[in-house]
Formats: sequence, structure tokens, C-alpha cells
Amino acid sequence: MITLLSAVLLAGCRRNMNELIIFTWENYVPPEVIAIFERETGIHVTYVSFSSNEEMYAVFRMNTNQFDIILCSDYIIYRMIAQNMLHEIDRARVSNFGNINPAYMGKYFDPGNRFSIPYSTGSPLLVYDSARVSETITSFRCLWNESLRGRIVLLDDVRDVLGMVLLMLGECVNSTDEEVLDKVLAELLILRPNVIAFNSDFPHRSIITGDADVGFMYGSQATAAREAVYRNTGVDSVRFVFPEEGVSTFVDSFVISANAPNIDNAYIFLDFILGGEISAMASSIINYGNTNNAAVPFLPTEFLENESVNIPANVRNSAQYFRPLGDGDVMFDRIWTIFRAAN
Repeated sequence: MITLLSAVLLAGCRRNMNELIIFTWENYVPPEVIAIFERETGIHVTYVSFSSNEEMYAVFRMNTNQFDIILCSDYIIYRMIAQNMLHEIDRARVSNFGNINPAYMGKYFDPGNRFSIPYSTGSPLLVYDSARVSETITSFRCLWNESLRGRIVLLDDVRDVLGMVLLMLGECVNSTDEEVLDKVLAELLILRPNVIAFNSDFPHRSIITGDADVGFMYGSQATAAREAVYRNTGVDSVRFVFPEEGVSTFVDSFVISANAPNIDNAYIFLDFILGGEISAMASSIINYGNTNNAAVPFLPTEFLENESVNIPANVRNSAQYFRPLGDGDVMFDRIWTIFRAAN
């Protein structure tokens, strides 16, 4: 995997007809899938990773001609569309576009799906090892228990964590009301002694190693924690919980840069990844909810029955989407900085 800076510089100085530059989270498009694409097409993929939507946006807006395909989340796509950073997709060039499940189309961030193609969906949830936690975790509020001091791992993501607290307070995850956000900060400062780690890429490792007993993470990571602990101990002790207060949700989608240097290859890749069998392969590896109807016949039973990945309809239907905050970003960032720095 190429580091972010070196890959950007490399992309800036090398252009050839057999290249494609993808910008997304590490391993979100599995290496196994990339290898098949390269073998079948002869197109070399330069894969550049980021840690958060905010990091991606900061880099991409200054380097729109350095990337072809970006795979990121809904609220940040909304911002990029508004700023004319994305290429309008020609559906005639993506024969598999019709495979997308209509349930994930037409969302607020791109109502006509003119710029985005859904790839995956899910919700962050609570995970705990019942062999090490005496009480049953049922809600976000449980994370504030004094018994969990130094025993919690959180996603290293401002929107997810502040969204968690807003849900706990019965508020909208997109609230920018100053009085509400003052309450969020106060709650976070009380929570801080319980948090041992922040990690968006591998939070489940803290559960696996025993460094943390409880985590707030994505369904794929919950699955990884459960499988690893069972493999290591022979005990199926890891539990996942959809908190009583509700959850946030997302639709991560492919977009093409308005200044993509290899746009023909971008279209070839999009048609490839939307094929049913390839889509199922990718989802089975990354363990995020699949948005492709053609993939369903190829998805393993254990994947389809995993509710941490396939969010139950009653949970999904009431879940809240993150939306752009406008000037509220400054308030969220201030709270996040204070929280992260607190002892």
C-alpha cells in the first residue's frame, strides 16, 4: 500500500493509458478484487488510502486532477457536488448500474444519483466482551459507567463520536445548536477517562487483545472482533448492540473526480465492481452491507445472517444520516480537539 503523500506525488508525475488511481479507506476495495481487475484488464491500480472523510476532502480539493475514483461517505459527497468537484456519471458507460438496489438510490446527498454509485452501507454500533464486562451493555449511556474507566475504544471520527452523544441526548446527529453542543462537550469530558484509544481503522484489535472491553465501531469491525476472540479462546463472548437511543447510518459511494486523469479506466472499473459476483466478493471480505441486488445470490449465508453487517430494517429505518454542517464544522472540530486532548 502506498502512503498518501508519496502516492499523490507519484500520480502527479506519471500518466499512462493503463493506470487507475483510487482514493479511499485502506483495504475498503479489497486487494483480492483489485488483483482480479488488474489481471482481467491490464490496468494498473494505484490505491491511495485516507483515514477519514475530512482528511480525504482536504487532500482531494487541492488535487482534483490527481485521482480518478474516490470512495467516500454521503455527507462529504454532498459537499463535493456543491463545489463542482465531481464528474457527472454517464450511465450508458456503466452497464451494471441497474444492479444497484433502489433502496440505496436517491438519497439526500445525490437525489438523482448523477454523481455517485452506492457501494456499501452500515451503522456504527456498540461491541463488548461479555467475559470481561459484568453488566449488559444496552445503550450509549452505559459507556459512562465508572467501571469502564480506561476500558473503551472509540472510532477516531468527529462525526461518529459526536453523533453518538447527540443520539444519547435525544438530539439530531446534525445539530449545531450551541446549547446542545455545550452539553455534548460536557458529556464527552466526563467520558474521557473511560477511553483508552481512538482508532477508526482497527478499533476491534483493542477488543481482541483485551486492552479494551467495550468499543464503538462499525459492524465489519464488530464481526472481526467476535471471530478473532472466538478463534483465540474458544468462547463466543463478544456481543454487539444497537443502542436503545438509535444509530446513525451511511451509504458509501463511488464518485469520479471532475478532473480525473484516467476517466475511461474509471468507467471500466465501475462496471467491473458492480458485477454481481465481484460485488459479493468485495462485501464478503470487507463485511459491510451490500447495496447490489445482483450480488445477493453470491453472498454467503453467514454474511446474510450477520445483523451487525446487515442492519435490521427496524433499526435502519429510524437511523439518521450525517449531513453537511456548514459553519457548524468549526464547533464540532473545537469540541473534538478539546475532547481528544483531555486527560
